[in-house]
Amino acid sequence: MVLLAVGAAAGAFVGHLSDFGVDDKFIKEVGDTIEPGHSALFLLVHRASMEKALEDLKPLNAQVLQTSLSDEDETKLREAFGAEE
Repeated sequence: MVLLAVGAAAGAFVGHLSDFGVDDKFIKEVGDTIEPGHSALFLLVHRASMEKALEDLKPLNAQVLQTSLSDEDETKLREAFGAEE
């Protein structure tokens, strides 16, 4: 599951999300949500409850967008960021 607390500096990154299996409709939604002068926080959440993740983000008072990835696409995204299993 990918959670996005969205804002502006993310435009370049968002354009590459389709390389990792993120749906084009979701990418457009993210792009339409980002406003100039704002920032974005991209989270890759694995093995966590959605309810818990959203609860933890409440203090940020952020708009949250979410999508899911296949196991294969999640692995590709983790590798792109140099994450270790």
